Amino acid sequence: MSNSAQQHPYFRKEILLTTKHNKTALIAPAFHEQLEITVVEHFADTDVLGTFSGEIERTLPAGQSAIAKAKLGLEETGRTIGMASEGTIGADAGIGFMNSDVEILALVDIERGIEILERYRSFDITAAKSIASPGQNLEEFFRLADFPNHRLIVRPSKGVSTKVLKGLATADAVFKAVNICSTESDDALAIIESDLRAMHSPSRQKNIAQAASLLAARVLSQCPDCKSPGWGKVDVEKGLNCSDCDTPSEFAVKRDIYGCVSCPHREPGEQLAKFASPAQCVICNP
Repeated sequence: MSNSAQQHPYFRKEILLTTKHNKTALIAPAFHEQLEITVVEHFADTDVLGTFSGEIERTLPAGQSAIAKAKLGLEETGRTIGMASEGTIGADAGIGFMNSDVEILALVDIERGIEILERYRSFDITAAKSIASPGQNLEEFFRLADFPNHRLIVRPSKGVSTKVLKGLATADAVFKAVNICSTESDDALAIIESDLRAMHSPSRQKNIAQAASLLAARVLSQCPDCKSPGWGKVDVEKGLNCSDCDTPSEFAVKRDIYGCVSCPHREPGEQLAKFASPAQCVICNP
């Protein structure tokens, strides 16, 4: 461990992790490696802020939801430094025909008045969904859903029933769930889909661990001005000329802007490119 790490305000501190879905083993190693931080798990009903399966609607953006979860744990325990995570899985915002998983991990420090967030976006996520009827052959769906490595959820296809059967780990359990839910559905069908809760989704677990590595590295990085933890990318500077026609493009990223979560200090990063791609040009690609 370097001398600079040992001088860090979080060196060998305890940080609370508020979770309902067994995320500690995914997140703790990165923080121990960087600063010998001990991550202390706090179980809380974070489903009150929304669920993947939709019984409770999410009303906050993912980043704000992660912050709210962290604050919930701090309020319940009286601690001052805490973390929580939130994932968003579905059609990717940039490439709509592909599913992506965006994992956000937030650290809240009440005493310092700072909130540090990091995001990890991955296309490596198993998120399958289909309609099933009683007695239907589900072998192909099981293959696409990487079942039983990834567990499943079954619910009625239509109607007012709120029944949701989760964490299904055997084919027999899935078939029984389809029978039950189809009888409560207006169209006698059931929805069968991936259980995206962290403890039942190995592909999501890998992405949460990657988000933890990013946040741990950012927490380690201190502001060159005020020394607050959390120095990192806060914005981008756009504006490059097209490499083909020399027309200015307002969409092309020229460089990243780095900043502090505690004070106004900002610094430009190195220039990332000299020219914009013709794909980002309003003349070459109108």
